[in-house]
Amino acid sequence: MSKFSTSNLLSLLKLFNGRPNHLAQFLLENEAFNDSFLKKLNKSSKLSNFKVDDKPFIPKFNNIDEMKDYYNSFINEIESSIKKKTKDEIEKELSDKIKIAIESENYEEAARIRDYMIKNNLKKR
Repeated sequence: MSKFSTSNLLSLLKLFNGRPNHLAQFLLENEAFNDSFLKKLNKSSKLSNFKVDDKPFIPKFNNIDEMKDYYNSFINEIESSIKKKTKDEIEKELSDKIKIAIESENYEEAARIRDYMIKNNLKKR
């Protein structure tokens, strides 16, 4: 993706302040999301637990990485894919996901999975 300035995006988001339904519809109609992102949204069990009118708890963050981790956890495929699996199965699955991400040159995803494995003391297979 080419370099992108966030200023116009922030202005657009401010225009929809207090009207999240209109914003969501506008973004969908204008194809602002890619299939991968929409797939993650649909699979998210954390987001499924929220009701539209609920205000989610937003913690205070010590740094930008904590904030990114918090928000990414809502669309994180890793979390949903490891439920009810043994540690060996999880390590194998995540190692396979790293290989696939590298092969498709999605190095950010590969690094994210690697960091998750390190954080949770999982070994690459």
